[in-house]
Amino acid sequence: MKIGIIGCGTISGAYFGGARETARPHRASGSLAYHVLEVMCAFDKSSETGEHVVIKSTTERPEPLPHGLAEWEID
Repeated sequence: MKIGIIGCGTISGAYFGGARETARPHRASGSLAYHVLEVMCAFDKSSETGEHVVIKSTTERPEPLPHGLAEWEID
């Protein structure tokens, strides 16, 4: 599947849509989004307090994109 460029949302939407069609897990899952948010909030809290902040959430690393894709190809 090849896509044109309109904006990052379009690229992401096309890739995520492909995930639905191929049963491939989303690269930007809710679990990953929550973990990133927790890390960002921890940076902020640590900056304010000068203390270490324990990150409680974990997430699986997304599988890499297939090797050898042409430019702007997502599958």
